Amino acid sequence: MFRHTGGETVRQGFYWNGAKWEVTLIEPQGGLLPGEANERYARVPVLAMLVLAPIMGALYVFFLPFIGVAMVLDFVARRAGRAVRAGAMSLLAAVAPQWRPGEAYLAERNKKKKEETKDDAEEDKK
Repeated sequence: MFRHTGGETVRQGFYWNGAKWEVTLIEPQGGLLPGEANERYARVPVLAMLVLAPIMGALYVFFLPFIGVAMVLDFVARRAGRAVRAGAMSLLAAVAPQWRPGEAYLAERNKKKKEETKDDAEEDKK
């Protein structure tokens, strides 16, 4: 197998991209490999493709039900995780103290004291 990079002009054949797990077919007149220069391709001989293609198809058919079950379990686990996280955040918001440092409300106390002293002064006059 020969090593090639994306964007390189190559001759006819099958080219395997191991990073993406895909096979690219280049037409008889030749052409450019898709992708950027950092993508690597390996040329696969036609006889090897004749053997590998049915094996890859059989593996796909064999593992497809397991992949489906794994995807459903992943979906359910993510939804349950989000629900647990939302419930925990609601619980924490309900039991967290409402202490806000930096908010002193000193002006409110002064107003109340002034009103109380004003009321006391009026009662004393009576």
